[in-house]
Amino acid sequence: FIRFEEDIVENKPAYRSIPIFLEPGTTTIQFNYIIEHGLNSFSDFKILKGQNNLIATEFYEEYGKAMGGGAWIFGDSVRMDSMRLNVYPAARTRVLKVYDQFFEKGNSGLHLSFLKAITDHFESRGMFEKNQLSSKEINKIKALFAKIDNSLSTSSDYQIVQASIEQIENLESAVKFVDYELESLQGQKERLSSLLKKNKFTILDFWWTGCRPCRKFNKEMYAEYKELKSLGIEIIGLNVDDSRELWERSSLEDEIQWPNLYAGKTSDIQIRYRIRFFPTKIVYDSEGNYIDLQFKNKDELWDWVRHGMNKK
Repeated sequence: FIRFEEDIVENKPAYRSIPIFLEPGTTTIQFNYIIEHGLNSFSDFKILKGQNNLIATEFYEEYGKAMGGGAWIFGDSVRMDSMRLNVYPAARTRVLKVYDQFFEKGNSGLHLSFLKAITDHFESRGMFEKNQLSSKEINKIKALFAKIDNSLSTSSDYQIVQASIEQIENLESAVKFVDYELESLQGQKERLSSLLKKNKFTILDFWWTGCRPCRKFNKEMYAEYKELKSLGIEIIGLNVDDSRELWERSSLEDEIQWPNLYAGKTSDIQIRYRIRFFPTKIVYDSEGNYIDLQFKNKDELWDWVRHGMNKK
């Protein structure tokens, strides 16, 4: 990513997402920097030099053509159902043909990144939503992954893709507890299972700096956290920002009092916990049993505490 760090807190960032692969020799990119409507902006990105990066550029262009537009539909379930039935199957076939073509070019590092463009969307509503995939398509995706050089198995991308594929046929609504050891703002390592055992219920709160409802929850719970804690309910913030600096700054701004841990963007934690959108909050009891509770804000949380907690 290329961005202006100094403007992130004021919600005026200039982001441009373009994958740049480190490769031997020189990679040259060209872009324009402009100020538009008082905001920083980038335009006209091009790869001028770098064999693997030129292959990647060609792949993403062909990938976009094969998708054909309309890959994600928000707030229109009728149109989404129509797309699932009439559009997505043929588009997936075209996309997977592109993969066959490009898995003959470049190296496994490129291929892994290409495959991640699919697996990252298994839990999202859209073309590659995993519960819409046919057995043939699932087997095809697994076969592509099998071609990846296992020398990459220690990389975060490999582990994220692997976790997605391992869960490709898991359609259960319950989200299994997965233990992680993560770092707090104070630099201490905290294990989730140890924190869970201390409480009657624990809310795993997945958040990131740019999620306004996430930040609103942080700030609104400031005055009410002690009461929640006195009832045996803990919150554990799990931040997935792509930089520790963002997490630290946002955490200090929001004055988070509960355990607040950094997972980062390169962890497979979002895959293991099947995070489809933000904010997402998942509740477990002290033994790590999943509590089927969905709430979006503090009012819905308190409604459960006052009327349904002891029924769970």
